[in-house]
Amino acid sequence: MRGRVARPLISCLVVAVLSLWAQSIPGLAQQRDTSSTLSGDMSPLEVQRLFDAFELVRAEEMLTLSEQQYPEFVKRFKVLQDARRRGQQERKRRLKELQRISDQPGADESMLADQLEALATHDQETAELQRSAIAEIDTILDVQQQVRFRIFEEAMERRRSELRMLAGGQPLPQ
Repeated sequence: MRGRVARPLISCLVVAVLSLWAQSIPGLAQQRDTSSTLSGDMSPLEVQRLFDAFELVRAEEMLTLSEQQYPEFVKRFKVLQDARRRGQQERKRRLKELQRISDQPGADESMLADQLEALATHDQETAELQRSAIAEIDTILDVQQQVRFRIFEEAMERRRSELRMLAGGQPLPQ
């Protein structure tokens, strides 16, 4: 029961820190005294960890997970988060490589075609890893929780998009 009492507090703290971070991004808000924000103190990795914790707390709240479901959900949800993050990082790397090659005068068309094919393959593999991770999560949820999980996933993606827009298009960690 102690964990259930602490989770709302953690959720509030995560929301507060993310709000402060979002306000500290240049162009997000009017100029503020930066000594009262976390702009210089938080790395993208720290922001990502906070958002991950926020997602986990919100998922538990939305899904109303039982004490038995929670530990297994945490493990499986982290697998999903890691699959997304690694997939996004690799996709960005591949796109940078494509950009580098295409910017060269007389870029080799066959090399570009190979890189495009590799990107498409990567995208398919990443999507499959994510589907598999979601299927693993589904095995511990009832049907109502599965529905709420899909709705939750969409809401979190919207929240990420909103934060990206507030950040003036700056990429946020995945």
